[in-house]
This record gives sequence, structure tokens and C-alpha cells, in this order.
Amino acid sequence: MKLVAGVLDKLGIERFTVIGHSLGGEVATALAEAHPARVKRIVLIDSQPKAETTFKLGTRLALTPVLGELFARLKSNAMVRKGLAQGFAPRSQGLSILLDLVGVVLVYCRSDM
Repeated sequence: MKLVAGVLDKLGIERFTVIGHSLGGEVATALAEAHPARVKRIVLIDSQPKAETTFKLGTRLALTPVLGELFARLKSNAMVRKGLAQGFAPRSQGLSILLDLVGVVLVYCRSDM
């Protein structure tokens, strides 16, 4: 985070939008917390809600190499929906939109197996 702020200082960039993907989301969040007056916007993509987030057993299995591939072929739509729900705030509209799209993709993928 100090490195990023130092580079921005060196480039003369006073205010900026910071974007973080995955672990970069933690760097982006730390940068925004350390320099709130400089950050116009923050965009987090596929980042944990907080560092101490733990995932349920099904999600941990899905993230395990090889086992996750097998698990993906065996789980039901309800299991997919429940797993994805961990990444959204309760009653999020984004979740219902994503779940509708996932349902369509699952139907397509399973018909292609």
C-alpha cells in the first residue's frame, strides 16, 4: 500500500479511482483507508468482504483443485445459489440477477455434458 501511494506521489497524481481485483481489493481498501481524501472512488472486483471472512465447507470444496471440478459437475442449482449468496449482502438485487444468469448457464452446461 505504501508502494502504491509512493508511485502515485512520484507521478504527481493527487486524486484517483482505485480498482482492486481479488487480493488487490485488500490493497485498494487499505489505500482508501490510509488516504481517504485522495480516493475519488473505489472499485472492488471478486474481493473478500473482509480479511477474516471464512467460507462454508461447500465453498471451500469448490475452490479446491480437482475436487472442485468434480464438485461443480455434481452440485444442484440450489447448492450453487446457496454458495453464491455468500458473496452478496442480504436481499441484494445483484444476487438475484446473478442467480438468474447462473441458472441459464447451468442449464446450458449440463445439456452440453
